[in-house]
Amino acid sequence: MYELADVDTTYPLTLYFGPTPPANTPTDRWVQTVPGTGWFTYFRIYGPESPAFDGTWQLPDFRRHG
Repeated sequence: MYELADVDTTYPLTLYFGPTPPANTPTDRWVQTVPGTGWFTYFRIYGPESPAFDGTWQLPDFRRHG
């Protein structure tokens, strides 16, 4: 689990998934995966506002880079 409370929310957050971190990538943004196994994500919102409940805000899909 990652705590992102100190992240600047002005800009999008980039996380990296893979068995090894990409070169020149901060390790606090890397999520290790195990080759040949599946994985899934949970997204937890603390103190959500009404758009999270009424559907006017939705978590964007993951995008593959590279």
